[in-house]
Amino acid sequence: MQENTARVSEPIRLSLEGPAPGPRPAPVGPAGGTRKIRHKILALNLGLALIPLLIAGGVAYRIGTGTLREVIGRSLEQGAAAAMENVDRDLYERRRSLQSWANLRLMQDVADGDPRGRIAALLADVSSYDEAYRSLFVADAAGRIVAAADPAERGGDVSSAPWFAEAVQGGVPLARRWQGPDGSPAVVMAQPVRTYPNRTSVIGLVVAVLDPRALLRGAASGRT
Repeated sequence: MQENTARVSEPIRLSLEGPAPGPRPAPVGPAGGTRKIRHKILALNLGLALIPLLIAGGVAYRIGTGTLREVIGRSLEQGAAAAMENVDRDLYERRRSLQSWANLRLMQDVADGDPRGRIAALLADVSSYDEAYRSLFVADAAGRIVAAADPAERGGDVSSAPWFAEAVQGGVPLARRWQGPDGSPAVVMAQPVRTYPNRTSVIGLVVAVLDPRALLRGAASGRT
């Protein structure tokens, strides 16, 4: 009798436990629709929140690039000012060099046409290590070139150059902008050569024709 009771009670207990739990089905009806609307509202709010950040980022980028351009512009201005100071210093030193050459005793040979070639040798030596000298020569009081760094220039005539009469008649050193025979711009510097020892009469000119581009390259590289 006890054995039959056990057999009957066992299937009753199993039926009370029910089937094993499985995944819950997605909600349908009004509750599911409400959840989808909430997701859309959340996505819209996130989008609205990101728009000001994107705009602020674009403005910051423009401000940053504008500031960078301003800094670069200032640096270029400072660099240009420094380069011009170097050019001024360079021209001053070259003028001093012309003055010292004009005062050499060997420059008195200009009156005789540089018969021993000493003036030409000096000019050639100076010009060989300085690219800024487009032309370097000595002319007599009549404007005839008696000595030059480039032998091909010897015998030329510069009496019609606008700066020649001013330098010879005025008897003072000068520096002028000039357009050379080939049409390219140049800077011409002329230093009178006076008789020795009284220094009363101008017997010639030491003339340097300088290349502006070479002067600027030297200034940019810090040449002093």
